[in-house]
This record gives sequence, structure tokens and C-alpha cells, in this order.
Amino acid sequence: MRIVMTYENLLPARQADAEQFLRTADALAQQGNEVDFVVPRNPDYPDFDHLALQQHYGLSTRFNLIHLPSQHRFIGYQHAAHAWQVCRWLKGQHYDLVYTRNLSMLAALLQAGHTAVYEHFRPWGDQIPPLQPLLRYLLQQPSCLGAILHSHFAQASYVRLGIATQRLQVIHNGYDPALLLPYRSRTEARQQLHLPRNKKLVMYTGRINQRKGLESLLAMAKAMPALYFVLVGSYGQGPIEAQATGLSNVQVIPWQPFEKLSDFLYAADVLMIPPSAQPLIKHGNTVLPLKLFLYLAARRPIFAPANPDTSELLQHGINAELCSPGNIKTAVQALQGLLDDPARQAKLVQGATKTAEGLTWAHRAQRIQDFLRQRLNAKTARRPSNQPSPPTQPAIMWLGDSARWLLRGVSKGQWIMPPAHIYIDTININMANHKEIQEPTMR
Repeated sequence: MRIVMTYENLLPARQADAEQFLRTADALAQQGNEVDFVVPRNPDYPDFDHLALQQHYGLSTRFNLIHLPSQHRFIGYQHAAHAWQVCRWLKGQHYDLVYTRNLSMLAALLQAGHTAVYEHFRPWGDQIPPLQPLLRYLLQQPSCLGAILHSHFAQASYVRLGIATQRLQVIHNGYDPALLLPYRSRTEARQQLHLPRNKKLVMYTGRINQRKGLESLLAMAKAMPALYFVLVGSYGQGPIEAQATGLSNVQVIPWQPFEKLSDFLYAADVLMIPPSAQPLIKHGNTVLPLKLFLYLAARRPIFAPANPDTSELLQHGINAELCSPGNIKTAVQALQGLLDDPARQAKLVQGATKTAEGLTWAHRAQRIQDFLRQRLNAKTARRPSNQPSPPTQPAIMWLGDSARWLLRGVSKGQWIMPPAHIYIDTININMANHKEIQEPTMR
């Protein structure tokens, strides 16, 4: 297939969406597809080419990198201008489809008559209710092949809008096995990184900011002074870094190049996702985070909250130790119990390794390719199975949700709506050894 993948932000970028989309493009190109990756030119990095991509992200870069002039640094104007430029650039060229993560780009492509597919991790209709009519309209257009979603949690949101299930495909993200080489023992990794050798070490890797629930991790560190907590992924002195300064058993480390990340994973006794529901409920930006896929393959036990998105991959007692989100006392007890039980750790590592099978970027690209071919064939055949279903909620509910969203945004400055079913799902997570689940605080 000849595929255009368009990314609207400037490169290089440390955001997870840049890494995710570039690795998807790289994997699709390695499957034998002809992939052109179109981005705005960054005026500060005029020579950001394939070699720079290889060095920054560790990619093979078998796709073609195409720059279009960047019009403005203001993000909204930049996205709109890039959509216009891409549509203009596509005139007279033949591609099987255009692949995008951006709704304004999708709208522009469909308006211009191009065949397009949309990918995202967010349940936009739940988080921003006024978008529901637009989402329903765009994803049901004949030229739209459908949506590739990162989780069943997100897919359920689009099903509630009435989007035909044939147009919705859940394809989880993945990991690159090369990033986990060479394997090191805990002792070797700690020697390499100059980390304490004789303490139990809890590791977090990822962007360090207030949207990741890291306050809960620091609260656990205060309650467990005998443990050593390492947070990798700082971009400077922010609120989390400031809170960590007074804790002698917490070390904050700057963002690391991808090729150095494995040493931090191997140095850990436990890999942690902060035991909080707030990143999902308040910000909506951590649905099945990318770090989870590397965690699963890193041969270290995982400690995580029992949230409805991660429950698709993490099973308590099978491949992870899950705890009550927002309940620090329960989390401390669960983490200590895990560290005191080597047999349980070994069992969880074995389960996580099994889960990681088939979750590489290469496997993901194969599933994406199969879905795209299926949808292209359905489009050519004009199959009637693509007819939409009616929305599962009446219009009056949409109006009410939209009004609450607007009121919440104006009064609190919070423009991501936490859908009610998240609270229900969080409370009802079925964990074999944890019966006390604290309901997340609604804000």
C-alpha cells in the first residue's frame, strides 16, 4: 500500500504521540508498505532528517520524511495550516490512504475527497461531549475507512456514538525489542547507573509532570523510607521535582535517550505506574501508556492501579500487582507484600512476559495493515455492513453532558470531562485479593 502519514506538530518532540506515530510509520514501512511521513518543518531544526530521527528515536526510518513549511508556532493555527498544506500537496498524487491522528486534518482530508483513516487513544466523545456530532459525522463518511483505537476502553466511547463496529478496530500499541538490549542483571544495571545496590528499588519511567499521578508515588515514598524510588523523565524543575527534593529516598533523573532506558528498567525491583485514577479521570491522557508495553517485556514485576484502561492488559496476580487507585494505605501494603514475596514476583514476571508476546510494533503494523486492506476492500465493494447504528444515548443526555462540560471548563478551567462510567468501572474492578476499592474523588 502507498500510505501518507501526517503529523501536525514539530519534530523533534519528546511527547508520547510523536514516538507512537513514528514507530507505527516505521513498522508499517518495514512490512513493505510505501510510507511518506509528512510533518511541518521546524525552523529551529532545518536539518532534522532521517539520520536525526534514527539518533533521536532509534528508528530504522524506512519511510520517506517529507517537510512542508511551518506557518506559525501557535499550535491551533499550525494544525489548521498544516491540514491545508497537506491537502494542497496531495493534489495530483495517488495514495491508497492518508493516516492521521488529528481531527481537523481528518475533516480537511475528507472535505477534499481523500480516503483517510483516523487513529487515537482518547475517548473524545466522553471527554469533550460537544464533539460527538462531529465525530459521528466524520467517522461515518464513505471516504473515512474508520478509526484505529488504542484500547477497548476508548472503542466503547465511539460505539456509544453509533459508529458501526466494522469501522472501529482496537489495536494496542507495542514495544521495540531492540530497546531492551543488552539485557543486564539488577547488579549490572545499578553499577552502570550508579544507583544503590543494597536497597529495594522502585522505578518509574515517563514524563514527569502533575498529569501522571506522581503525587501518589511520592506519598508512598514518604510512607516507605526503606525503599528507594527513582523517577526517570524530568524536563526541569517543576512541581513534582520540588516535592521530591525533601525526600532522601527519591531520586529524579532527567529524560533519557531511548537506547539508555533499558538499564533503568533492569535496575528495578519493581516497575511502577503511579497508583492514581486522576490521570485518567482528570486529564484523560494516560489510556494504556506507552511505558506499560516496555514494562511488560522488561522481566521485572509491575505495580499499577486497578484502572479500567490498564485492566485490558494487566490482571491482578497474573501479570501485575494491582492496587486501589487513590488509596495510599492499601498501595503501601500491596507493594510491601509484593517485595516480600519473591515467588509472587517470579510469577508476575512470567505472566507479563507472556502478555508481551505479540505486542511488538511489528505485530501491531501487521494488524493495522490487515485492517486497512479490509476497509479498502469494503469501500470498493460498498458493502452495506458499514451502516451506522443509532447512538445509545438520547440527544437530551448529550445536551446535558455538553452543558456540564462547559460549566466545568468555565468555572474550574478543566476542559476534559470525566465520564460517569469511569467511576463505576473503577469501583467494580474485579481483584482477587483486594476488596476495598476507594472511589476516585470527583472534581
